[in-house]
Amino acid sequence: ALVDFDEVEKIKIIGSTYMAACGLEVRDPGRTSNASVTSDSYMP
Repeated sequence: ALVDFDEVEKIKIIGSTYMAACGLEVRDPGRTSNASVTSDSYMP
């Protein structure tokens, strides 16, 4: 079965290695401060 993913981001991590991420929070481009990431934000 095929699954559709909306808003998949390709993130370059090291050299030519990439990681895909989806479900990321859209940030306000005018916002200058970075929010801290908690361990609850990580998926095992």
